[in-house]
Amino acid sequence: MFGGLVLAVPPMAEPVSLAEAKAYLRVDTADDDGLIATLIIAAREYCEGFQNRAYITQTWQLWLDSWPEGSEIRIPRPPLQAVNSVKYYGADNTEYVLSPADYIVDNKSEPGRIVLAYGKSWPGITLRPANAICVEFVAGYKSYQGTVNTEGTSVIRVSGDEFNTKWAKQKTIVINGVAYRISSVTSGDSLTLVEAAGNQSGVSYEANDVPERVRQAILLLVGHWYETREIAVVGHVTAEVPFTVNALLWQERVVPV
Repeated sequence: MFGGLVLAVPPMAEPVSLAEAKAYLRVDTADDDGLIATLIIAAREYCEGFQNRAYITQTWQLWLDSWPEGSEIRIPRPPLQAVNSVKYYGADNTEYVLSPADYIVDNKSEPGRIVLAYGKSWPGITLRPANAICVEFVAGYKSYQGTVNTEGTSVIRVSGDEFNTKWAKQKTIVINGVAYRISSVTSGDSLTLVEAAGNQSGVSYEANDVPERVRQAILLLVGHWYETREIAVVGHVTAEVPFTVNALLWQERVVPV
């Protein structure tokens, strides 16, 4: 069974915002905004590839030549959110859709799985020789956007996504383009910051569930590339990627399926 991966819908946001990256780089002008935004994307793609994961919500297609010998199909790029469809193609290229009643989606395991339901089996029709099965799935950590009111360290949600009450202390939230650390989350509608955000009404916020060590690795990589724009600099020891980046990412690296 051979598998190919195709990105169908890329992420609509990044794990690290432009504002966060600029604060990390100590850049206070807009001159390099385009460059920094590009470096964020490149760093995220590197980190995703190293860990074999998906970060912010994205849609992929897994193409297989044949059904597996066992009762499950392992889905790459965790965390798995959902399976949109399982399609397969006969020898005459006729498209069929496997009924969701015939399988169970396991998004608790890493990587996730599609497992045949009790008493079910893979379809027995003759498949075309290549790319005969397409599993379309959604993967990645959830992101959050909306508007809030702030008063000192208190933040109240006005509209948009509710706050995640499982956010740990020191999680980052970006409010009106400025990154703040969270002290505690009272409910889906209110949280407390470590630093005061002043009095603001109806300003935007964004956050995500990407692990902090991953976000830190992305910032380190952006900083490395921003400061080192040549392949080699005379008088400096060269390295492909800073050791600290890979050390942060290694802990949750997934063995490719």
